[in-house]
Amino acid sequence: MENPFGIVLLVVAGIIYKIYQSYKEEQAKAKKRLEELKRKHQTVTDYPEFEQKKQPERRPAPVIREERRPAPVIREERRPAPVIREERKPEPASELPDEVKRLQTQNQQRRNENLKGKLKRLEPVQVEELDKNEHFDLRQAVIQQAILNRPYQD
Repeated sequence: MENPFGIVLLVVAGIIYKIYQSYKEEQAKAKKRLEELKRKHQTVTDYPEFEQKKQPERRPAPVIREERRPAPVIREERRPAPVIREERKPEPASELPDEVKRLQTQNQQRRNENLKGKLKRLEPVQVEELDKNEHFDLRQAVIQQAILNRPYQD
């Protein structure tokens, strides 16, 4: 064995050549088949019984003009126009009566008192510090949570 690479290359080239030759043969056969089909198609139409009959010329139908009557007018029901309400703007403070002014101030004071009662000053929350000797055991906490959250069984 003089050169194994050269021998492998020759074998691969031979296989490729064979594939190419068979491809050319198939193309030639396909070309012959197409030509035969074309000849058969032409011979079929050569016979008078298979010819397509000529269709008579068609003339467009005469246009008949119809006299159009106007469409009947549909009267819409007349509805009364919607009433537009005018919004009254608050009167300036100078035009309000004394009694109204007094009631407004009383209402404002009540609102302020209610708000003051609801709002509380936040006091800092005292956090219990863990003793230095105590340590948090995550494993134990997860086990206890699973026990507490287990489904109820009869």
